[in-house]
Amino acid sequence: MNKQGMREPARATGQTDLISRRDLLTSGVALAGASLLPQFAAAASAARGTRAGEFPPGFLWGAATAAYQIEGAYNEDGKGESVWDRFVLAPGKIKNGDTGNVACDSYHRYREDIALLRALNLKSYRYSIAWTRIQPSGAGAANQRGLAYYDRLTDALLEAGIRPLPTLYHWDLPQELEDRGGWPNRDTAARFADYAAIMGRALGDRIENWSLFNESKAFTQLSYWLGVFAPGRKDALAFLKATHTVYEGTDIPKDFRSRVRLENPQTGENREVEIYMNTPLRYQGETFYQASFDKVDPRVSILQIVRNPGWLTPYAGCIIVAAGLVTQFMIHLVGFISKRRPA
Repeated sequence: MNKQGMREPARATGQTDLISRRDLLTSGVALAGASLLPQFAAAASAARGTRAGEFPPGFLWGAATAAYQIEGAYNEDGKGESVWDRFVLAPGKIKNGDTGNVACDSYHRYREDIALLRALNLKSYRYSIAWTRIQPSGAGAANQRGLAYYDRLTDALLEAGIRPLPTLYHWDLPQELEDRGGWPNRDTAARFADYAAIMGRALGDRIENWSLFNESKAFTQLSYWLGVFAPGRKDALAFLKATHTVYEGTDIPKDFRSRVRLENPQTGENREVEIYMNTPLRYQGETFYQASFDKVDPRVSILQIVRNPGWLTPYAGCIIVAAGLVTQFMIHLVGFISKRRPA
């Protein structure tokens, strides 16, 4: 794998910064949680019918992270290069030229991070798995050292009484798959299914809830159309193809469940699979954050979804993009005709 131009991390000079970030996180999350508690309580009361200040049984406070943003160890234990490893090296793409080579160093300090979760009394932790730690090139046999890290992390969370909730994909596509076309190439869906099956066999005996994708808008629209996220392409057609690949037409939950085997390897029991979105819905004054396409609140109609000023579904997004492209074409066509028309 080509790693030319990759910056070597300066671990010794960054230790003070890493510690201060954790101190800042501890105080910041605590203060933010305290300030937002009344608002969350009111929202829960309205949506669930509970009394003010109460949450329904089974409600879990948690935290969420992404592998590239916190793990560091970008080239350790057999990890391959991801699109973000490559993207951050492009001049002018990232402020100050920062990279995730070290980040919060959670790969080495995950036990300290779990201690922070316990100190905040959080009961759920959604973390993402770096595909390139499991399959450095995005295909082939599993990298056992990468699997061992997530095995340790999962066990440590369970020992701390915290629910592990892994996200299989949080934007860090293996660079070799991007070189073959990335998400616009439909073969990437098959490669993702193989990768998911590896993780299901490795951790399915301990993990009941899984997230397939985090915020698909980010790695379709922002990555392939607007070009502000890795891999930085600006191609409207590539965006539409990527959207179709990710959602496989019209039935992503059914289609992925038929090929993505996220199950308990001992019992064969299927695990709960969700796709986390990044657009809220509003319905009769209430806000619903749709966790998955196959669990949409029945009170939210298609009309409400379309009216929502966001990109909740890839289908609405495709329609909007197509309409925009047609409009641009017509504007250029009219301009061309008017210039050629004799005075």
